[in-house]
Amino acid sequence: MSDLEATLLDNGIAVRELSVLVERDNETLFLLVMNGTRPEWRRLRDLVPVTGYWPVLGWDLETLEAYDEDVADLRFGSTADIIEAGLQISPDSWIANRVAHDPRLYTCPRGQWPEVVSVDEATHSLPESSISVALVPTNLSWQVPAYLRYGGWNNCPHPEVHVSMMRYWNDRYGAEVARMAADRVEVVVSHPPVDRVEAEQLAWEHFVYCPDLVHQETTTLLGLASRLFNAKHWGFWWD
Repeated sequence: MSDLEATLLDNGIAVRELSVLVERDNETLFLLVMNGTRPEWRRLRDLVPVTGYWPVLGWDLETLEAYDEDVADLRFGSTADIIEAGLQISPDSWIANRVAHDPRLYTCPRGQWPEVVSVDEATHSLPESSISVALVPTNLSWQVPAYLRYGGWNNCPHPEVHVSMMRYWNDRYGAEVARMAADRVEVVVSHPPVDRVEAEQLAWEHFVYCPDLVHQETTTLLGLASRLFNAKHWGFWWD
């Protein structure tokens, strides 16, 4: 039994299987399969200071089979290289450059703020849990994209951009990665915007980061802003 498995069991995590997800240089990512169907993401997240591993939903054997080559791909450089590149990116500058590169894509109606902002339970709860998660060797969720080599296809930003944006949103809103697999990212947020102006600014950032949030879902910027208002769960997806 590994030290990690023993730590998980000692802290009440029902470990069925703990296997290597990917191993490179001096870092190992694990795939944890648990007994039962209890939502365990929050418990695993709370154990990060003890385990040193960040839990990421969305990973199972099927995901591993589909993404094995991408996860191990070193075309973006080492994990340290990606993190360092992300630290050098200014979110404001990246957004401005992204819009300048394709202004038509990043044009949308502003719309109107709804008269009543309803609380969508889906935006105020953890994403759907799973009995299997990836365990990524970091205490900082904004570093997860670097370890997973996440992004770089179609309009999905490259890993270093995810690092930059997730770090920025973590500093500002307490945003933490909960799911990052296939074409979907989900984030839990401890202090979301509760001001319309701030919610609209955040909506603009989300729109540039993930344009289909407006183009295929809310249709207007303020529609997205109202959805982010006091929302403790954010979702992104790329085709």
